Amino acid sequence: MRLLFPLEQSLYDCGEPVRFVLYFLLLIVLQGGLGALIPQNLGGPNLFLLTAVALALRLNPVPSLLVAYAIGLVQDVLGHGYFGLHAAGLAGGVLLLHGLRGLLMSTPALREGVGLGMALIF
Repeated sequence: MRLLFPLEQSLYDCGEPVRFVLYFLLLIVLQGGLGALIPQNLGGPNLFLLTAVALALRLNPVPSLLVAYAIGLVQDVLGHGYFGLHAAGLAGGVLLLHGLRGLLMSTPALREGVGLGMALIF
C-alpha cells in the first residue's frame, strides 16, 4: 500500500511540527480571548508562562531555558512591549523552577514539609 501511495506516509511524518504550530495558534487565541473576558483588575492568566513551565518539567534544564526564552520572545513580539522583557522573565521563572526542583529532590525532609504544608493550605 505504501508503494502505491508514497505521499500518505509523509502526511503522518509531519505530525510534531503541525501539532506544535496548532498549539501555539490556540495559545495565542486563548490568551487574547481570556484577556478580553476577564476583568482588568483581576488580570488574565499568563498561558505563555504555563507553557514554559510545562515544557520545563519535561525537558532538561538547558533546553528548557532556551525554549522558555524563545516563548518569551514570541510573547514580546505579539505584545508590542519591551523586546526581551517577557523572554527574560520566562527564562528566570524556569531557572527558578529547576532550582527549587533540585532543592526539593535533594532534601527529603524539606520535600515532605512542603507537601504537608501545601496539603494543609489547599
